[in-house]
Amino acid sequence: MAYFCEDDPNKRAVVLVTRCTNMPLTEVAAFVGKAEAWPDDVMLEGMRKHYPEIELTDVVQVVEHLTPEQTAAQQ
Repeated sequence: MAYFCEDDPNKRAVVLVTRCTNMPLTEVAAFVGKAEAWPDDVMLEGMRKHYPEIELTDVVQVVEHLTPEQTAAQQ
């Protein structure tokens, strides 16, 4: 997967995806070990900046990946 910087398209990061998991948005913070930092109201507010109609019950996909450095080492 490649990430591109919106402000500078020349900046990008390529990472190797290791797992994709579908789950309701309300379960994501616990799944990634961020339950204390991302309570439901914080998660919902952050996601609505990108997806204004999203609800906590909506199913989202958590994409896990290696760091760019780990990815480069595997290639």
